[in-house]
Amino acid sequence: MRMRSLALAAAIALIPAAAGAAKWIARPAESSIALGVSFEGVPVAARFDKWSADIDFDPADLAHSAATVRIDPGSFDSQSEERDEGVKEEDWFFVDKFPEARFVTKSIRTAGPGRYEAVGDLSIRGASREVTMPFTLVIDGTVARMDGAVTVDRASWGIGQGQWKSTDHVGASVAIKVHVVADRAH
Repeated sequence: MRMRSLALAAAIALIPAAAGAAKWIARPAESSIALGVSFEGVPVAARFDKWSADIDFDPADLAHSAATVRIDPGSFDSQSEERDEGVKEEDWFFVDKFPEARFVTKSIRTAGPGRYEAVGDLSIRGASREVTMPFTLVIDGTVARMDGAVTVDRASWGIGQGQWKSTDHVGASVAIKVHVVADRAH
């Protein structure tokens, strides 16, 4: 019996483990998470300066591919100190109570050559909504370049309370654009 157990253990050890998706490490200096919104009818562009991403991706193994992106909403930068400080307040991101926004994929599916869709939960201000972000991806050796975009309605996350709930001054639609350059982990 002991011999059979040892033989079984040896056989199991020889079975290759599922490789899983490759891990990727983002290059923050070459990457960005940006957004665009209309303020008083004028387009305003901003970005988040502090964020991190855990990325596992293999185009041949999408079932095991996943990403979690954590964003510090207090790092909002629109090149206007007054606006940047204002969005930290309770009516907007309320960073004292909600210091992190997060996007966690549920699935990643192919949408054609070099094109994909990440379906996941976007959590902001304690509210979580499912979004689908189409993206393109080019992998050149050990470097990946990803570009994605999705437009969301800020009211779905309670962004813009009180006098800012109305879309008279700040548009309802927010375009989120993601550009990530990442290296395959060794």
